[in-house]
Amino acid sequence: MSEPTLNEQCEAALDELLLGLDLEEIATDRFRGTEQRRIYTHIFGGQLLAQAMAGAARTVDGKLPNSMHAYFVDAGNTNEPVEINVERIRDGRSVSTRGVSIIQHGRLLLNASCSFSTSQADNSTGDPPPDVSAPPDTPTLQHWLANASEGASMRAMSFIKYTPPVEIRMTEQPNFLGGLPADGTRSQWMRLPRAFPDNPLLNSLLMTYASDYFLLDMISRADQSRDPNDTFNGTSLDHSLWFHCPVKFDQWHLYTQHVQALAGQRGLVRGTIHDIDGKLVASVMQEGLMRPPRKAGS
Repeated sequence: MSEPTLNEQCEAALDELLLGLDLEEIATDRFRGTEQRRIYTHIFGGQLLAQAMAGAARTVDGKLPNSMHAYFVDAGNTNEPVEINVERIRDGRSVSTRGVSIIQHGRLLLNASCSFSTSQADNSTGDPPPDVSAPPDTPTLQHWLANASEGASMRAMSFIKYTPPVEIRMTEQPNFLGGLPADGTRSQWMRLPRAFPDNPLLNSLLMTYASDYFLLDMISRADQSRDPNDTFNGTSLDHSLWFHCPVKFDQWHLYTQHVQALAGQRGLVRGTIHDIDGKLVASVMQEGLMRPPRKAGS
């Protein structure tokens, strides 16, 4: 039997992610979610964000996600399901607000607020996207994985072993794969690996998942005082996301990221997501913490 193609692997990963977003209702406003493949040692933050939004959406009628503000509290075990608890904070005529907590074996993993709105615009105004190479002319993530530096090869193993559920093309080599420190913005194209139903909610959930990609890598990229061969532990502290227009994520979107501030071991990253026509679809902010690994006995 021949090895599955890259697209087939990406589609299989998407199918597993969709299962993880198809939450099981275990009580009123309480849901259980499974894990997506073990791409990471711990549950990927984007998965927790998407499951929190999915749980909140199950308690809202006639409105679509317009924003999320989340705090990552603890790391989750990829071998166990999580419980999503939703609090109905307010239902107005045009906006509904929900509080969400994700718990695993009594430990709080994520605390979030989600907002849903009836107002869905077909266009938006905002900063235009940067002028970058078109998707067919931009190297795939797998290209950068194959050309990772020797010191970065172990950090790349999770992506090499498990293909992400989103097709990604990056304009430069990521820092965690041996890319050099740099200032300014960095962009990546991303889309689902196949045509997808016109389901605005599900498309929003999948973009919520993908909005967590490579933000921590931007912080290490911006720290030009750090030796690229040094190993650092990155932790996402919080994540905010705003949807400006309905999402059609089986089409190409350009995710452009920029470090707004570095303060000690913390960095604040801003992201903008434009569709293939240059329309601003979503905005992202995340603060991350980059620390050297603990020494033995400390």
